[in-house]
Amino acid sequence: MKTRGQIIRENVCTLFNFLNVTIAILLFAAGAYSNMAFILIVIANVVIGIVQELKARKMVEELSLLNRPKATVLRNGEEVTIDPAQITLEDVLEELVGDIYDEHDDVEVDIRPLEDGSWLVDGGMHLAELMERLDVEDTYDADTVGGWATEVLGYIPKTGETFDIDCLHCQVTAMDKRRVTQLRIWKKEQPAQTAAT
Repeated sequence: MKTRGQIIRENVCTLFNFLNVTIAILLFAAGAYSNMAFILIVIANVVIGIVQELKARKMVEELSLLNRPKATVLRNGEEVTIDPAQITLEDVLEELVGDIYDEHDDVEVDIRPLEDGSWLVDGGMHLAELMERLDVEDTYDADTVGGWATEVLGYIPKTGETFDIDCLHCQVTAMDKRRVTQLRIWKKEQPAQTAAT
């Protein structure tokens, strides 16, 4: 899209205008002032061209805003429609791996013991904290329990899938699109149950 300077320059600096200004200078030098009235028409033509092109430029900008694609992201727990230029790296990562918490977030981490001796664990819980509570060595790259389940399985699991590691038996009990949001975990010394929660 042309800038204002380009529009003005393209309307003023033309061969037609150069020839008319040259003729006007020659008429002025010859003292034929009454024959110079045509230059007013040339100036009016330039002004009209500039004004029309600036209006057209403004209209195109407004129309492009209407047709601009929008993105829907999750911000502060609510879906918000934004301009794609406002998408952050955190938006992309949260879509792929789930909520990313930083030092400003108040995070309620869930690990709930169940009657059968298993635990219901929130997928957003820090993996190191879970492993410490269950007295299991943390040798994984994932930061969250949901990411850990995906890392161990090697793919994005479905609700109900199970896996075993070390002394734990785990079952994915809830998903949100591509993100593990809840796991049920048993210590292997206890009989592993696959009863639905």
